Amino acid sequence: MALTEAVAPRHLGAAYALRSVLGFGAGAVSTWVFGLVLDWGRADPAIPPVVTWGVAFAVMGLGGLLAPLVLLLLWRPARAGPDGTPT
Repeated sequence: MALTEAVAPRHLGAAYALRSVLGFGAGAVSTWVFGLVLDWGRADPAIPPVVTWGVAFAVMGLGGLLAPLVLLLLWRPARAGPDGTPT
């Protein structure tokens, strides 16, 4: 179900605004966390650079792994209207 189908028309602008804020916010936070992980790894000379970079990219991948889980948690089947089309 698309955002336009899930939100009442009078709230569509606010829904798009919230989606944008959350999306750009996640992008800003993810780059900050990536830098924190790199700084953490470089602070300890015993940690090889390949491990530091691997962990940093793995942290970025966690968001991608969480997306399908959230989708499954929020998914609702479309209900059929009186004429049989999804509402």
